Amino acid sequence: MSPVLPAHIARPILSTGLGAALLIASATGALAQGAQVGPVAIPNLPDDLSPMGMFRQADVVVKAVMLGLAFASVVTWTVLLVKLIEFGQAMRGVGRDVMRIESADSLGAALATTNGRRPGAAMLRAAAHEMDRSAAALSPQGVRERIASHL
Repeated sequence: MSPVLPAHIARPILSTGLGAALLIASATGALAQGAQVGPVAIPNLPDDLSPMGMFRQADVVVKAVMLGLAFASVVTWTVLLVKLIEFGQAMRGVGRDVMRIESADSLGAALATTNGRRPGAAMLRAAAHEMDRSAAALSPQGVRERIASHL
């Protein structure tokens, strides 16, 4: 004799089983019919996906953010180019100062050939000042060390 389930347990199992069978049957029927149906149009997709098209379709806040980012990018590139030009000029100036210092016969001659506002001239002034302060007190090696520590 087979066991009999109580009605309050048998009904949900039976209804779930019937529901699953109906779902499987309808899915296989839909798969068979799906091959004959054409593509479904999705109405809310934008047509123009170019950057300008997306900008035109964007909200006001998004447009403001995009314009702010574009402006910040222009400013950043401008600062980069200006700094590269400044560094290039500074390197050329230091190279000229080094050539003048190397070609001079003495510290005084090197100091006379450099421009007073350039870093090379400031270094030469510091070296000349240190030489004047310690000419009699230290050996030349000590003067070099003090000049190096002063710079």
